[in-house]
Formats: sequence, C-alpha cells, structure tokens
Amino acid sequence: MLSGTILVSLIALGVVNVALAQTNITANVCADPSAFTSCIAQATTASKGCMDICNGNNICVLGCGCAMYQSYINCVAESCWNQVYSCEYDELIADYFVNCPAATEPVPFWPAPDNAPGGCSCNLGKVLHSVMKAEQGYNSCITNNTSTSIVQLSNKNTACGCCEVSAGLSAMYETCPDTIPSAMGADSWLKTATLYGELINWGTCGSVLDKYSCPNLGFAPPSSNSSTFYNPNNLPPNGTYTLYNTGGVNALTAPASGSVFTWSQTSVTYTVTASPWKNSAVKATAAGTSGGSVASGTAAAAGATKTSGGASLSLQLPSVVVWLSVLGVLAKMVLI
Repeated sequence: MLSGTILVSLIALGVVNVALAQTNITANVCADPSAFTSCIAQATTASKGCMDICNGNNICVLGCGCAMYQSYINCVAESCWNQVYSCEYDELIADYFVNCPAATEPVPFWPAPDNAPGGCSCNLGKVLHSVMKAEQGYNSCITNNTSTSIVQLSNKNTACGCCEVSAGLSAMYETCPDTIPSAMGADSWLKTATLYGELINWGTCGSVLDKYSCPNLGFAPPSSNSSTFYNPNNLPPNGTYTLYNTGGVNALTAPASGSVFTWSQTSVTYTVTASPWKNSAVKATAAGTSGGSVASGTAAAAGATKTSGGASLSLQLPSVVVWLSVLGVLAKMVLI
C-alpha cells in the first residue's frame, strides 16, 4: 500500500495538471486564428472562475477541469478544425482522459483514422486506447480471485500488475515501432503503472511473465497488429523518430464532420459550428462543407481528402503525454 504522503501528492498532481492545462495548439496554424485565440481565452477565463469558487475542494477543481477540456475541444473543432488529427490534438484528448474521470468515448475526431490528412506520425489515440484496455485488464484481473492461498493470490496479483505494464509498453512498441518510446509516454506509463515502483518492480517481471499468460489472465492483445506481451528482457529496439505531423497546415481541406455537428459528455450535448477558413498566412485549399453528425475518429474521416502541396509547416509535440489518470491510480489503490 502506498503511503499517505504519496497518495496526497498524486491527488495534488492531478489538480496541478488541470490548473496548468493548455491545448499546445498555436493559433497561427488554425483555420481561423483570431476565433481560436478568443475561444481559448474565454474557456480559460471561465475555468479559472469556476476553480476560484471551489475554495480548495480538489474534486470541485477536477470538475471544473472537465468542463475546461470540453471547451478546449470545442474551440479546436470550431476554429482549428484543420488540426483535429494532429499530434497536439491527440495530446489534448489524452490529457482530457488523464485529468477528467468523467470523460467517456466517443470524443470528436479521436482516435484518428489511419493515414488521416495532417495526422500525427504516431497514432497516439490508438496507443492510448491500448493503455486504457491495459488498465481495464488489470482491474478485471485483480478482482477475479479464486485462490484461497495467500501466497498464490499474491503471486497472481503481481502477475496482473506485470501484465498491465507489459500491455501498455507492448502497445507503444508495436503501434509505432519507429517512434521514440518516451515520446509516446513510455516513461510516464512505467512510473504510474508500477505506482512509482512501490507496487510492481518492472525489472523483475521477466520471470513472472514466463510463468503467467497475460491472455489467460484476461488481458486483451496489446495492439491491433500484435498479441505479444513483451517483458523487460525482450523489448524491441527503441524507435528513433520524434513526433511530427504528416501534412501541412491545410492538409485537411474541410471540417471532418461537416460545418455543424453534435457530441455529448455526461449530461451535456454540444453543437459545434465550424468557422470558414480565415488564415491569411496560409493559402486555403478547396474546402467543402457537407453536413455532419457525431464525430468519432473513423467516421469523421469519411469525407476528408488528402491534398498535395500546401503549407509545409512542421509541428512538434512540446511535451510528453502522461497516460494514466490520477484518479485511475487511486482506483487501483482501492483494489489493492
């Protein structure tokens, strides 16, 4: 069991993450830079006002953070729709799931379809999906106890933890083998999935995984193209590429879900109207505005077409994605 000091620190870290949240998308790459700047400013001001009346209640602050992230998503969909498949948008959605325990799928344009125009060099949405499945596998594994032997139960619980860590890391290595693992959040995943080494010692998981089958413990395959659960002794070579967006600012030629669409979270339904192209620094390509509806990643790409030429601005993801939510860590604590 983690100490109370570490537990409090994890909660505080989640609150700090919410307070410092940002989209990591700069207005100059947006379809309508002015509208995006204004929208983000309004969302930030509203969230600060919400947090100010929380009087230090961390649950209240996290609730304000959920609303803030939803506003940020709407800002991107409205005036920066040409970046909805970018690495930066992937990071925004990852942060949303990290810091908002009420977040549920679907969310607009995520995960991105394969080979999406202007998409990220590594489909971080697919990676996060796999990590979320690893968390679900752990929760199922740790609660499915049939042994009455304390020793056997302890060994099996250790195997559950090793499989969870392995599933997340294996997903990263298999989904984006050419990408630097830390750019996909591997270091952060290793720290949080092992609860900073206090629950699971990843270095000793090799012998554990030799004895236990992760699929037999209820874990799904780590990725869509591989069922291999790697251990510390047989991880593939690290990739060498950083994250980058695969197309120019105007690679996406039209709002992926049309000019108007709706999406929902908890009891709130949002109607989003996309702005026309107003970025004077980047030449617009021909853009249609066919109607659309709820935007999951795959469905949203149905009418999008990739164009040659256009702007060549390269975007870099400025920070490492942190995959495991603080409240997810706390949920794991309850199960121990």
